[in-house]
Amino acid sequence: MGRFSRFEIFFLTCAILLLSTPRAVAQTATTELELIVSDDLREVRGVVRAQISNVTDEPLEEILLWIPMNRLSEPPAGVDQRNAHWIYPRAFNPGGTTLQRISVGRQEVSVAQLAPPEVPDGSPLLEQRVLLSIPLGNPLPPAERTVVEIEFETRVPRRFGRLGYTRRVLTLAGGFAPQLASLDSSGWVFEGPLRDRRWEVSIEGPSEHHVVVNEHHRIFDGPGQPERFVLAPSAYVALVISRRFQVIRHRVGDVEIEFLSMSSRYVRPRQE
Repeated sequence: MGRFSRFEIFFLTCAILLLSTPRAVAQTATTELELIVSDDLREVRGVVRAQISNVTDEPLEEILLWIPMNRLSEPPAGVDQRNAHWIYPRAFNPGGTTLQRISVGRQEVSVAQLAPPEVPDGSPLLEQRVLLSIPLGNPLPPAERTVVEIEFETRVPRRFGRLGYTRRVLTLAGGFAPQLASLDSSGWVFEGPLRDRRWEVSIEGPSEHHVVVNEHHRIFDGPGQPERFVLAPSAYVALVISRRFQVIRHRVGDVEIEFLSMSSRYVRPRQE
């Protein structure tokens, strides 16, 4: 692709979008995310803590969770031996998220598969367990709020694209952790983007590996020494981890641009 690789373009694009997109600053809910990434970058264990408020006029009897990674548990429709190599380096490799424990207001609850009228039987959302329901033993009254805590494990597939591991690079552009569905005054929202949330993230990973979390870049010091981030409001957390990256910095006027490259052949642009 000329002077820049697709990874360099990815990082530059993310930085521009995250720094230039205006964000609402009004009362944004906070989600805490604690992550431990395995040494081989193929497994992510974590805990999500999210606050939810009942903004409807009726008691809330269930909480809905999106589990996007479960879409990758089976081969995509239409993929065969002729085109699989565009998605998988070798052959189909499954990924997915397992929920280990869930508590609502410090009370542990069970998980049920969702089947409301809005989601018809046979929908991929049900078959792939992408949308799950958490029944509440004690319904949440209108205007009340509570905290949902979810312990999970995600297996990352060997796969190209925004969710996968390849060329010793872990790329998880959202969707690797369970996330609360959006709720408005009329009920649960099944269509449209997720609402922005304020994220407080803690990540522990293999030493000397670069980690990019939304608009932040750090290097892991080693086991037991997590990196902590407070992110600008966004719908999800995106992260990229690898030991292969080199840090390239370039100043244009008063602005310093930093991006990561896997190429040792990078040539700095000439100053005009």
